[in-house]
This record gives sequence, structure tokens and C-alpha cells, in this order.
Amino acid sequence: LGSNPNPAWFYMQVGTSGNIDILIQQSSNGTTPDLDVDFICYGPFTQPTCTGLGAANQVDCSYSIAPTETCNIPNAVFGMFYMICITNYSNQSGTISFSQSNAGAPGAGSITCDM
Repeated sequence: LGSNPNPAWFYMQVGTSGNIDILIQQSSNGTTPDLDVDFICYGPFTQPTCTGLGAANQVDCSYSIAPTETCNIPNAVFGMFYMICITNYSNQSGTISFSQSNAGAPGAGSITCDM
């Protein structure tokens, strides 16, 4: 990321091996995505961690002006953890939502409910 204003860190554990896509959106009114949101994702790890995060374990990242992003985790392995940092670049009050967007698709993995 070019910067990391207002970071929020989350971890997710893989429940089923496969590709995982996470849709990330930020809105000011709770319904229409319209505020810039950025992210970086690291993994895989055997447990949640905030140490040793770097280019070697970066999975996906976006630093665009878009209010909607998609984090792609290819070939996620059952039981492994991924760390994701979502930022609020505009520093405006808003609602950030994220969820798996490819659930149920052929070849898709899944995350546990403990996100």
C-alpha cells in the first residue's frame, strides 16, 4: 500500500481448500459504495500473526481510488490463516463491509465463520 490510514486488521481461517475471493466495499450511507477503500492480504500462516508480514507472504493488494475491491486468494489450503488489512484512505465516516464473493462457485474454497 502507498499508505495505511485508519487500518483495521482481520484474520480468516480457510474452511475448505480452493480459491477465495473477498469483496470489500466502503460506503458513507450504508447502501451505496462510494468511499475509497484499500487492502493488503498476507498468508498463509498456521496461526493468526501480526509479525513477519512482508513481500514474501503478500497474497494480494490494491491501492486504487475505487470504493469496491476484490481480494483474491488463490489455492487457499484448509486450516491456514490469512491476515487482511483494510484501510479508510479518505478518513471519512463510513461503513466497510467484506464477504466471500465466490462462495459455492466451482473450485472455490471457503472461510470459517470466525472472520
